[in-house]
Amino acid sequence: MKKLTAAISLLLLLSSASVAIAGDLRLGAKVGYLELDYQNLDDEKGFLSTNVHIGYEFMQLGSLTLAAQVDFASSLTDGKAVNDDFSYEGIGASVSVRTQGNVYFIGQIGGLSVKTDFEDRPSTDDINDTASVISAGIGFGKETRREITLDAFSYSDDHSGLMVSFGLNF
Repeated sequence: MKKLTAAISLLLLLSSASVAIAGDLRLGAKVGYLELDYQNLDDEKGFLSTNVHIGYEFMQLGSLTLAAQVDFASSLTDGKAVNDDFSYEGIGASVSVRTQGNVYFIGQIGGLSVKTDFEDRPSTDDINDTASVISAGIGFGKETRREITLDAFSYSDDHSGLMVSFGLNF
C-alpha cells in the first residue's frame, strides 16, 4: 500500500508542477497493469507497476521528435507466484519517437534489467534478468503530455510480459 500511495502522490505532484524544465529535458511517471509469463511465475492476475523516467528530446526529423530516456520501474502491488508473492524492480534505457500535435503517436524500443524478489523464498531463488521492450501508444497535449501505452517485454528463454499504462510527461 505504501508503494501505491507513493506513486499516486508522485503523479499528483507531477501533474500540478509548473512546466519550467529547461530545453528539451522531460520528466515523467506512469502507472500500469503488468502481467508476466516468466520462469514459472505465470502471473495470470498481474499486478500494478510504476515507472519514473527522465529523458531528453535530442532531434527533430520533420514531424517526428526523437528522444532518449532512462527508466526506473517498481511493482506497486505484489505479483502472485505458485505458493508465494513477489516484487519487481527494474532500470532501463530506451529511445522513442513521437509525432507532433495535440494528439500524437508514440513508438519506443529499449532494454531493461529486472530483479524479481520472492517474499517467502531464500534470496538465491530471486531472478535477475534482462528484457527488450517495445512500446506503442497515443498521447494528448503539448506541454503536459498524457499518454496511454502498451509495453511488450521479451525476456531471455522466450518469457514475456505485457503492460498497459497511463502516464504524465513534462
